Amino acid sequence: MAIFINKNEESTAIANSFIDKYLPIAKPEYVVVYIFALRHAFDNKDWSDRDIASRLGINADCVKQAFEYWRQMGLVSVSKNTITFEPVYDESRNVSLQSRTSGKDVMPQTSYSLPDSLLSGPPEYNSADVFKSISSDKNLKEMFDIAQTILGKNLTPNEAVTLYSFCDWLGFKTEVVLLLLEYCVSQNKKSLKYIEKVAISWHEMNLVSVEAIDDYINTQKQRKNFIYSVCKMLGIENRRLTPTEQKYINDWHDNRIATLDMIAYAYDECVSQTGKLAMAYIDKILKRWHSQGITTPEQILADKKNHMSNRTSAKPATAGLQINNTDKYDFDKMRKQAAQNLKEYLPNK
Repeated sequence: MAIFINKNEESTAIANSFIDKYLPIAKPEYVVVYIFALRHAFDNKDWSDRDIASRLGINADCVKQAFEYWRQMGLVSVSKNTITFEPVYDESRNVSLQSRTSGKDVMPQTSYSLPDSLLSGPPEYNSADVFKSISSDKNLKEMFDIAQTILGKNLTPNEAVTLYSFCDWLGFKTEVVLLLLEYCVSQNKKSLKYIEKVAISWHEMNLVSVEAIDDYINTQKQRKNFIYSVCKMLGIENRRLTPTEQKYINDWHDNRIATLDMIAYAYDECVSQTGKLAMAYIDKILKRWHSQGITTPEQILADKKNHMSNRTSAKPATAGLQINNTDKYDFDKMRKQAAQNLKEYLPNK
């Protein structure tokens, strides 16, 4: 299909690198927020999260999450109530969209109203008052003692003030602060500047209870382990996933398309039929199994036999998985081998 564009002076330029690299793996709502904000970057108009949400027909929390996502991806920066679009680089040419179009980097800005509680940043604290509050509150004192153990160092006065602000400014309970520290340290991040950014992010996502944070952390761990296991299973090691590969794996996990053992079976089938790793082929198998409610080895074998039967009754065969000599399948052996392979793929606990 041929695609053309009629020239229009009133247009918004979007970097090809954004379309090729970032758009395929981002949530659609995040992409819409990015494009909408970019469109209004030169309007000199203040936009609140509610304003944007209303125009786009989405939830206001989704707008906050979208800007946080693009911040983490390095495409925008947030300073008080201003969103700044960073240059998106064309890696093949090592130049930014702005430098190609205007001869110099231009970072458009759009005003965006952060939540009132975060708009002006943390209050100005007096160190003496902070330490007085800590010494007179048993829970705070205990939190600081444990915090220093978690971080493996004595806190400086400025670090102590930052930690105190998590309770006073963000309203975190002491156990939430300790959970925050444990999480960041587990990611090899001990800088209070980094920890403060995570704290603000959690606050914006309404992760303010131990239960909610536990669920969030467990979900992130499960997702990370799932991706690690799939990569190992598919032989993708010592390199980063491509955006397309990442998109497929995210979809399998986030939308509960397939379990690890199902992916193992689909990968085996893919290699048997194509002789190589083909993500689109694996995805097609998994999506079909998912739509048909196929989740067990028994159902997979039945599906294969069914396809073979269809191929035999319809010549020449034009569709379906190609399975030869299905009567010779040793099902018990196949299941044991798949279980052994899956055990090797799983990360060590």
